[in-house]
Amino acid sequence: GGAGDAGTAEAACDPGPHACADADLEPNDATALAYSLDAALRAAGTAGLSLYGLEICPPEDVDYYAFGLEAPARLTLEVRFDPAVATLGAVLLTAAGQVVAAGVPVRGGLSIISARPLPAGAYRLRVAGEGCRSAVYDLALALD
Repeated sequence: GGAGDAGTAEAACDPGPHACADADLEPNDATALAYSLDAALRAAGTAGLSLYGLEICPPEDVDYYAFGLEAPARLTLEVRFDPAVATLGAVLLTAAGQVVAAGVPVRGGLSIISARPLPAGAYRLRVAGEGCRSAVYDLALALD
């Protein structure tokens, strides 16, 4: 860019210590484009599901994941990342966009644990940066 755009928010953002390679599950930047976890969750059963090396990149990226519950179930979800690199936020939503739960900071990331079973239905998980840095994260989800 030219000298006139140095003060824009985009110019101020730092992509972080690595180049963006955010292509594995893209496009998943909107609820309508959410990456479905249903088949993987069914295959994993009670062992749960883990995805590694996911990215919020560029810093304005938002990642959505979708899954459905055929019966009420308790949820344990973890978003693991390096807080020294970036801060991420995670929110569990109904398919209609209502907030069910927000991630609670824990050592090395965020955790969402449902104290009581979630009702059967469709859900979305939203992961986004809360700053101006890109970040790599891991996602673990278990239902019981």
